[in-house]
Amino acid sequence: MKTSADFKKLPADIQNRLIDLRSGNDGAFVFSYRASIVSLVPFVLLIGWLAYGYSASQQARWESWMFWLILVITTIAFPVAFLGLWRFIGPKISKLKGGHVVTQHEYLKISGREVSCIPLKEIEALRFLEDDKQIELWSGTLEERISVQNFEDAQRLDVEFDRMKSGSVGELSSTLSEPKYAYSRGSAGTLTIVGIAATSLIGASVAFGFNSLNLRHFENVAWEQAKTAGSVEAIDGFRAQFPNGYFAAEADQAMQSIVAKVKEKYLAKLKNGANQESVAAFGTFLESVAKRPDRMVYVKISETREVDTTIVPALEEQYGVTVSSYETSVPVASQPRKEKVFADLKLLLSSATERGMLNAELVDSVPAGAPSIDIKITIRPVRSMYRMTNFANGRYFTNNHPGASFLFDVALANGDASTPFKMQYFGQAMHVNTGVFDSRDRDNFSFDKMLFLTVMNGFDKNFETTFGLAENSVPGVQ
Repeated sequence: MKTSADFKKLPADIQNRLIDLRSGNDGAFVFSYRASIVSLVPFVLLIGWLAYGYSASQQARWESWMFWLILVITTIAFPVAFLGLWRFIGPKISKLKGGHVVTQHEYLKISGREVSCIPLKEIEALRFLEDDKQIELWSGTLEERISVQNFEDAQRLDVEFDRMKSGSVGELSSTLSEPKYAYSRGSAGTLTIVGIAATSLIGASVAFGFNSLNLRHFENVAWEQAKTAGSVEAIDGFRAQFPNGYFAAEADQAMQSIVAKVKEKYLAKLKNGANQESVAAFGTFLESVAKRPDRMVYVKISETREVDTTIVPALEEQYGVTVSSYETSVPVASQPRKEKVFADLKLLLSSATERGMLNAELVDSVPAGAPSIDIKITIRPVRSMYRMTNFANGRYFTNNHPGASFLFDVALANGDASTPFKMQYFGQAMHVNTGVFDSRDRDNFSFDKMLFLTVMNGFDKNFETTFGLAENSVPGVQ
């Protein structure tokens, strides 16, 4: 009867006896397992896969699907590879190496920790198949095939087996059959599952490591590009993308170095004849904004729209034509005008420093202690008239619109107790030129848009000349 014992549970003397027999002592016939090189194929493929994973991590940023693909493959590849590796080297490094042993009294089959034993008297037949390079033995319903590398031992065993069987007595079988030494396949299966789980976890960790390497490589490339660009916009973009990255501190230092030169960059752009008082005030203002962590300047724009109901009738009487209402020149809704002023102001601030140096936010109320630009616009109707011609349905149509004047009161506050710097601009368009336009494009050629665009062109020029960003050679719109 075949019995199986756990080598680790056996007494030390029995373990030593098994090792001694496995070495071929006392006339034992030993047939070792032949380790197949095929078992190493998954491990070799794993090495190649790891090389590919590292190489791929040093390229462009992975899409999410690529990470998940690498995670799945690596998690599966590790346990498969290490199972194959263990099958190849396990029998070679175990204390009791695997194989088949035929002693003078028993047949032993060693596989890992499991030692199976059949007394020779219970083996019904044994024969050597030279063509198949195998030894066959039968014991009841059990049929065992043993691969042979040493033909001489196999032939000798075939010849001597009957003699050995007739003279055999129990040596190890009684001990190996004791229940307390029994081999448990359940515990072996548990160890296998634990091993698979552990190597799968290692594989998953490697995949996440590759992802970290890829992110790090992507960050390295992004930082080199931002550093090479050396602009506020490039470094700000890098910090937004990698707020807690490896180069975060270096990016902060680079930004501080650039911001510290905000006034220097502004002064380098000054034109000849710049007013030193306004230049000094604007330079201080820029520094106060740049010192803030968010480099934010708050912009408040308010508007007073005056109305004179006698203007339109007076123009109609003066010119003898129908004149559109005052609302066609200056509609009640002021948000589009605010947005236009705010957009131009951001461009003016960028032109004074560099793109992205300062941030701006349009607010209804300025936070306490924050740098700000407060613009109050006063709009008044004037006794002037403008004509606009459009084309529709094969005909030309002319519309007459009353004019308006715009007074900009601007105050730049540093956010401290110092007195705000103030400037004023008065704009009244002498001519609004749209040319003939198709009525289907009316939204882009509405009179109020063209009128305010003309006025804002003058405001922008006045702002630039006031702070030395443009030479005062072309007068503003008056």
